[in-house]
Amino acid sequence: MDSGDNEVVVDFPEIIRVYKSGRVERLFGSSTVPPSAEDPTTGVSSKDIDISPEIKARIYLPKLTNLHQKISYFSLLSWRCILS
Repeated sequence: MDSGDNEVVVDFPEIIRVYKSGRVERLFGSSTVPPSAEDPTTGVSSKDIDISPEIKARIYLPKLTNLHQKISYFSLLSWRCILS
């Protein structure tokens, strides 16, 4: 009996493949880019953090010129089961 590790549940050719076990295989995209020091054009730097052993995040840090300056933020959550 198949444990589900190789059984495909969702298949979008050349885009993404989701297996019954929950494993996701992305078939496109760019390579991982390391976090960067401050960008001279935008003044934004980035940092990678570990939220848990399975969850990683990248934080973008704007350069603040005033301690009382308000900043906008955008939150994007990416869940393991993106297709159901």
